[in-house]
Amino acid sequence: MKIQDFILLCGALACLVLLFVGGPGDFTPRSLRLAWNLGHVLCFLLWTRLLLTLWKRAAAWGWRRQLLVTLVLCLFLGGLTEVLQGGVGRSPDLQDVARDLLGGLTALAFFVPGRRRIPLPLRRSLQAGVLLVLLASAWPMAKALADELLALKQFPVLADFETPFESGRMWGNSRYRVELGTTAHGRGALRVELNTDRYSGVYLKHFPGDWRGFEQLGLEVFNPGKEPLELHFRIHDRAHLGNRSRYSDRFNTRFILQPGWNPIRVSLAEVRRAPRDRELDLSQVQGVGLFAAKLEQPVVIFLDHLRLLN
Repeated sequence: MKIQDFILLCGALACLVLLFVGGPGDFTPRSLRLAWNLGHVLCFLLWTRLLLTLWKRAAAWGWRRQLLVTLVLCLFLGGLTEVLQGGVGRSPDLQDVARDLLGGLTALAFFVPGRRRIPLPLRRSLQAGVLLVLLASAWPMAKALADELLALKQFPVLADFETPFESGRMWGNSRYRVELGTTAHGRGALRVELNTDRYSGVYLKHFPGDWRGFEQLGLEVFNPGKEPLELHFRIHDRAHLGNRSRYSDRFNTRFILQPGWNPIRVSLAEVRRAPRDRELDLSQVQGVGLFAAKLEQPVVIFLDHLRLLN
């Protein structure tokens, strides 16, 4: 066995182990979590490359047979992998099977010697198609990484919604998007469509979490309606998630939105003292939430310029 093939074999075995052991944690940055998912592509690329190179009989097959075997094995083994992952506490994901298939096709298009037997126009078409899908698969990771770097550059601004990427810092059971026009600062704000669920809102999840040295959290919220609107507000740290996310273990407050723009200021000293049995750790702030409870009808609000203040 050539040294190159031995290295590839070691890499393939390592990838196989990592399909079942390790992985991102609850506090892993978005970009690393998405990069981990792309490991399925690398794993099946390596295994397909080794199969169709080291197994002499498979290496001698025609390209059509190699393509068929690649498709069948990637789909079968990818599906089997997801079933087995369910037995070690992971959730099966059909998107991972698609990534497995992409890895096999990448190997067939670019790294298997038998690719040279594919007619040149067809080979170029296959390579172009695979490359486009690879770029599309890597785009979420690249977008998350760009926004993480932007968030570090913006700090102590936590989100100002000047780029569409910043909506990726949010999550929640409401529909939301960055929209230009109705703003308190800059060109963009986050348009949030609150619904009639028991709790409906948005949560800032991805941001620099060391808030020590600051005195207040500031944000601007716009109520386009004619009537006041009650909203709830919460802040929690990393330890809160390990304490079963109890209501008494985080900062909670509520305020009344008057029609128009409402400046909100939250004292971080009060945030620190909020948990009943401890102090909230301002060096590891993990989430900020803004939500309504039991609305009688859907309501739209705009959120803008979340930042830390002295």
